[in-house]
Order: sequence, then C-alpha cells, then structure tokens
Amino acid sequence: MIIRHDLETVLLHVPKCAGKLLRMVFLRGVPPDAFTALWDYGWCPRLRRYVDHAHLPMQDLRMFEEFDYLERYRVVACVRDPYRRLPSAVNEYYRQKSKRLERRVLAGGITAEMKRRYYKQLPSRHAQLDPRFIHSLPIHHFTHFGDEPKADRLLRCETLRSDVLALAVELGWPQMFIDDAAARLKDEEPAASEALSPEELALANRLYAVDFATFGYARQPCTDEGSTSAIRKAGRIDVLRDAPEVRWHWGPTAHRCDQALQPVRR
Repeated sequence: MIIRHDLETVLLHVPKCAGKLLRMVFLRGVPPDAFTALWDYGWCPRLRRYVDHAHLPMQDLRMFEEFDYLERYRVVACVRDPYRRLPSAVNEYYRQKSKRLERRVLAGGITAEMKRRYYKQLPSRHAQLDPRFIHSLPIHHFTHFGDEPKADRLLRCETLRSDVLALAVELGWPQMFIDDAAARLKDEEPAASEALSPEELALANRLYAVDFATFGYARQPCTDEGSTSAIRKAGRIDVLRDAPEVRWHWGPTAHRCDQALQPVRR
C-alpha cells in the first residue's frame, strides 16, 4: 500500500495488478515525508505470522494503523482480468522460490506439472493467508473489508495508462506525475495473455467467482467447472471456507453464498 499524503490518496496494492509500475509512478520524486509505503516480507507481531506487507488482504490491513487512512483519504485500486492474473501468480510464486526457478520462469519453462502442484495447494494456503501464495488470492480480499468496499476509484490493467492519466487530470495532480505516468504506463496487450487449459479455466471460474461478478469481467463458459467436494459434514471437511454447504451435527445446515459486491464506495 502507498499513501500519498500530499495528494491525500491511498493506492491499494493488489497483487499481479501492475503494482511495480504504479509504485514507480506514485513514488517518483516524492519527498520522504510526503508518503508512507508498506513493503517487503516480515513478521507481524499483532497477527503473529509472516506477511507480505506490500500485499495485505483487508482483514490483515485492519490491524495496521495505516488502515485509518482509508477513511481519511481517497482510495484507488487496480484490478485485472482474473484469467490473466492466475498464470501471472503462478510465475511469481516460482520466480520468488529460488534463483534457479526465477531463471526458468524468465525463459518460459514452467511446466504443466509445476502449475498443478501450485494449484493443488491453493485451498489450504489461501485459507492460511500464506504470503508465498498471496499473489493468487482473489482481488476482492484486497479491496473489500468483508462485504464493504474500501476503494473509491478502480483502475484496470487493460486500460491502465488512460485510467491513471484521466484520474490525475481530473484531480489536478502535479504535471510531473502526469508526464511520468504518460511515459511509463501502458495498457495490457490482449495478445500477452497466456492460454488456460480447461482445468485452469475451471479453477479460475471457481476461485474468482466473486471477482468476475464484482469487477465486471466476462466469465467464460466451461464444460468442466471442476469438482467441489461432495463431503458436506462439518467434521470431514478439510477447508471449511470453500465448502458450498456445511451440515453441522448439532444444528442446521449452512449454505455458502457468494453474492456480487459493490465494486467501489458510493
């Protein structure tokens, strides 16, 4: 997260949504006392676990004093087509795992089996908010506190340059910011997206169902939506959060409801 006190603006850093480019533009030439930035991995004493400070889900960010700026300042977040974000997250995971694997990622050498190993771990790793897997966590975890939107304005990777320039001009931001954004930013090329296998398409449709509904991205039909666990009894479910239905032995059955959220604050 980046807080520009001089612009009274917060940039929420959503993983795999042009964060590095936006960080360069938002921090270039800014005096140290004019901004606050959360960055890097570290141990969080209040949460008592390791976190990626640059990519804090809203439920974690709530434990930081910087959360208060979400009510004081304008809040901006960048979103991206989930079908493009998923393979990018896989690459980021292996890129950060070791120098050897980073070279392999840069050479385009990630195999289907490596992807499957990553995908297999997502339910449990996401439930733990494991910072090594944070890049594929659904977007709404970074833009919403529960069902409450925290962003006032959304930028999109697909139209990033024009979105940022329009925002800067509308709000009267410094010309240096506008010039730098015009020079550094670009819209995401449609041809740059990686083709997904049927299994990956099914996974993305399940994993990002709320993101598709909330942020207006088209959800592609899939003949195989993948299997959700047939287990419904609470005592036998591994990852309770992802269960479509839970049968409690001491009470009524509870049903999961993934309703569309309001994308931004009114």
